[in-house]
Amino acid sequence: MLARKAPRAFMRQAVDRAAMPLALMVTAFVAQIFLNLAVSFSGPVTNIVRPALIIIMVSGLGIAALRVVDAILDRITLRVVGDIDDTRSLEKRELYTSIFALRRIIVLFMVGFAIVYVLLRLNLFESIGMTLLASAGVLTVLLGIAGQAILGNILASLQIALAKPVRIGDSILFEGNWAYVESIYYTFIRLRTWDERRIVVPVRYFVSKPFENWSVKDARIYSTIRLVLDHSADIDELRDKFIELAKARDGVIDHDKLCAYVSGQTSEGQEMSFYVMSPDPTSGWETEMQLREDLLAYIREHHPDWWPRERVAGEGGAARMSFDGA
Repeated sequence: MLARKAPRAFMRQAVDRAAMPLALMVTAFVAQIFLNLAVSFSGPVTNIVRPALIIIMVSGLGIAALRVVDAILDRITLRVVGDIDDTRSLEKRELYTSIFALRRIIVLFMVGFAIVYVLLRLNLFESIGMTLLASAGVLTVLLGIAGQAILGNILASLQIALAKPVRIGDSILFEGNWAYVESIYYTFIRLRTWDERRIVVPVRYFVSKPFENWSVKDARIYSTIRLVLDHSADIDELRDKFIELAKARDGVIDHDKLCAYVSGQTSEGQEMSFYVMSPDPTSGWETEMQLREDLLAYIREHHPDWWPRERVAGEGGAARMSFDGA
């Protein structure tokens, strides 16, 4: 009923998400009133039912509040940030990461508040205080062993949220996989690879391994195209043609940084490298493929003699040449 009467779409969505936990909270509240006023159980039953109702009420309220917060944060994300990737500005990616960090802080605060409230309502602090003190050493050891991985991941997640060595939407190279940081949760990070695979990595493992962040300042990236040519290839002509082809491509920026050099040489030929700047890794990959095709087509049509060739010495010192693949 509240969802239908809400004036805005995101308010209707928030109330709709919170419907079930709110229903549990109201049901437990009404049951507690009847338990106090009209219904009487035996002592053992009351000792079980009353704490259960309090826990249901607190849990329902907490889950409902968290879902409302999630709906509000989703609305802010879609309105201010939109779809996130490394083409977005650094400020928007930091805002998106801060929104996820805020959610984690809210969840931790709500869980802590709910635990303290339940203990206070049930007067458990006084009854179990001495027991906890007496068994503090044993509990510390047990919790340390059982929760080491979980606590380590949570602390690592908060470390990423505060220090921001990587942000949601950043383009990274992690263990040989080029991927975007899609989400950062309490215990794991979800990476979206360029071919739409999802890699789920524990946060603690992620921060303990080196990775390349291609978007730490901005999303620009240098792409390198390498061709192996015969020694007779005209380097100046090919360099001028590469600059001409690159300037005609939309995925190329900073034309003053276009360059090409001979980066290697063997007895079979010379390696020529072409360097081009692109606005983001995705455009850089596409531009690299397109320019490689353009250069190969130019050599194939105008200078097929530039392909690498094998030279074999014949009788009398004469040399014979054979084209690779001919």
